[in-house]
Amino acid sequence: MPKTGRSVGIDLGVGVLAATSDGVLQANPRHRKQLSVRLAASQREKSRRRRGSYRYEQASARIARFKEKEANRRKDALHQLSRSLVDDHDVIVHERLKISNMSRSAKGTVDNPGVNVRAKSGLNDAISDCGWARLIAMINYKAEGAGRRVIAVNPALYEPALLELRPRRKREPSRAAFQLRRLRLHRACRRERRT
Repeated sequence: MPKTGRSVGIDLGVGVLAATSDGVLQANPRHRKQLSVRLAASQREKSRRRRGSYRYEQASARIARFKEKEANRRKDALHQLSRSLVDDHDVIVHERLKISNMSRSAKGTVDNPGVNVRAKSGLNDAISDCGWARLIAMINYKAEGAGRRVIAVNPALYEPALLELRPRRKREPSRAAFQLRRLRLHRACRRERRT
């Protein structure tokens, strides 16, 4: 693939699936939410069937089809996003996120119960619905095949550089502000390479 001479930083999120240092915001399609009403109806229907009966098996197959459809939609959207990032940029920088730690349960124990368990449960569901790990994996293998470079940066170094990359709501940032952000991102990449 021909070189583009461009580099990009990606900030993964729940509200916005990916915010790039170019100022592009990729909306989160929320695939689970799109099918949740029909899936819930199918699950209620299954609960009214006698276990082991033909209709129970039919209802189980219907639920499996909904979940497969959700997974296919998510995979297709992530394929398209990763392909566009790899095609348009030579260097792709992303946070080295510990997704399993981020989506860990907040229930706690009997002696030490968790706090805000319901909110944390919703966040965990949203994180798993985004498919961050699959997106990073897709970017990695597509970049390797295309001869591109992917850099995973420590979030402690990366976050300050990318927090300002998102465009401000009140006014468009100036050209100088974008150059400053690009410089900060470049410094964060250099620090990561040294370690």
